[in-house]
Amino acid sequence: MDIKFIKEEHPRKADSQELNDIIDLIHKNNKEEKDSKVGERFIRAVFLGYKTLHEKEEENLRQKAISSEKIQRLIKPIAHQAIRQNIPEFKQQQKLPELKVPLPLSIPEVSLENSYTLLISDKKVLARAEITKEQNKYNYNLIEPKIDLNMLKIVKNYLINKYKKNKNVLKNDKLILKTIKWACSKTKTEFNENIIDDVKYYLYRDFVNFSKIDPLLHDLNIKSIICEGINKPIYIDYQNERMETNIVFNTTEELNFIVYKFAEKTNERISEINPILNARYNEFRIQANLGLGVVSSRFVIKREINF
Repeated sequence: MDIKFIKEEHPRKADSQELNDIIDLIHKNNKEEKDSKVGERFIRAVFLGYKTLHEKEEENLRQKAISSEKIQRLIKPIAHQAIRQNIPEFKQQQKLPELKVPLPLSIPEVSLENSYTLLISDKKVLARAEITKEQNKYNYNLIEPKIDLNMLKIVKNYLINKYKKNKNVLKNDKLILKTIKWACSKTKTEFNENIIDDVKYYLYRDFVNFSKIDPLLHDLNIKSIICEGINKPIYIDYQNERMETNIVFNTTEELNFIVYKFAEKTNERISEINPILNARYNEFRIQANLGLGVVSSRFVIKREINF
């Protein structure tokens, strides 16, 4: 009876060359054929048993790798799905609410139209500012006392020389009253007590201060005063708006007078030889050019301190 070994019937085509070499060696060294065949079957069984165990081990490792990969593939969709369920924007079949862009706020325009007092006496308002708007354009109107200009001219011509000699003449109420009554009689103007305050206002405005633009210097809303020459309206920078005023210098003599007044008030000298003035007066910076020939005088006054 022949001896059989486990796995000895494994097909020869799977044997390696090394196994065949061992079997050939057994045949050569064993004289009896039966013994040699037994050895052959034993060697084949050992070799194939080892090979089978090795293949099973590799198969087990491969199956484990496949199982691990399947688990990873399974975990990822589950985790991703859980995240989508917890975060509202990832929920399936859920529509995001429509965003409505709010309309820009309509900020109403703050109008600069206004009317307010600039200068007063003990009895009445002497100077008032009135800001109007026409065709989207602001205008600044200076309202001053209404007075007979011929009567006022007579009073000023009479007192000017006295004022040059004595600055205190404007404090002489008796002299001023007498002069006003005399001028009213010459121009046939009805005299009343209101005329006294009106005349004094113009005397101080033109003799002591800055003539037509003097009330503007008392308006704290005005940042700049610009004069570009005779017969041109004075412009102002009012807050953040440039406005045209109702103030105009009609003659070269009238405009030059105020430029010389700037020099006098700032203790500077200005002349045809030195026609440029750049000086400071209180909170104002004054820049002026004295007109020469056909070139008109000009000036700019800027408020450098805002209250």
